[in-house]
Amino acid sequence: MLRLGATPFAIAARMNPQGEEPEVVSCAGGCDASVDSLAEAVKEGWDRLTHNPSGLSWSWLGVCPSCLAAEAAKDTPKPEPKPKATTLVPVD
Repeated sequence: MLRLGATPFAIAARMNPQGEEPEVVSCAGGCDASVDSLAEAVKEGWDRLTHNPSGLSWSWLGVCPSCLAAEAAKDTPKPEPKPKATTLVPVD
C-alpha cells in the first residue's frame, strides 16, 4: 500500500540541493534495516510502505522482509502435541 500524505511545502522543505526529496525507506517493524530507494524496497518485498516526511533520515517507512517473516512466524499457530503412545498390559 502506497499512501501519499505530504503537502508540497513539507516535501520542499526536505529536498536536497538538486530539488529531490531523499527516498530512503526505513523499517518500522522493529529492526534497523533501510534501503536507499522506494523502488529497491518494492523489489525486495517490503510491505506497508507509507510516505513519512517527518523522518530525520528517511522519507518512507515500511516493514522489511525479515520483520514480515518474523510476524508471520509469530502469528502461525503451533500444532498441538501428539499424545504419547501407551502400552496396554493385559490384566489377569
